[in-house]
Amino acid sequence: MKKAIFLMLACVTVLLASCEKDYTKVDNLVSTTWKCYNIGNVDYALLVFTSTNTVEFWIKEAGEPEYQAGIFSYSVYSNRIHFTYEDEVMFTGLIDKDTITVTIEDETGIFVKE
Repeated sequence: MKKAIFLMLACVTVLLASCEKDYTKVDNLVSTTWKCYNIGNVDYALLVFTSTNTVEFWIKEAGEPEYQAGIFSYSVYSNRIHFTYEDEVMFTGLIDKDTITVTIEDETGIFVKE
């Protein structure tokens, strides 16, 4: 009986773990927004994933409305993400569950999934 209960608990744990989205897959990034407060001289920056290969980059500066600073293509390899514009890599990052750590012009920022 104890073995059956242990086996059932193990199955439930595996089932619950498999339900968590893997954001290293581009399909799971679509329609998500990620926010960063610690990059550059801005209030915050946003990554808005609009499709499996397109992301919008938004910026909010003090006293100004939020504005779109660019639209980039992106690709994911394992847990690495590359943001490109006209075939030139603009910045890169690492995906780890609910964060994307990027490097933009020698600055590191952490975007958190909203």
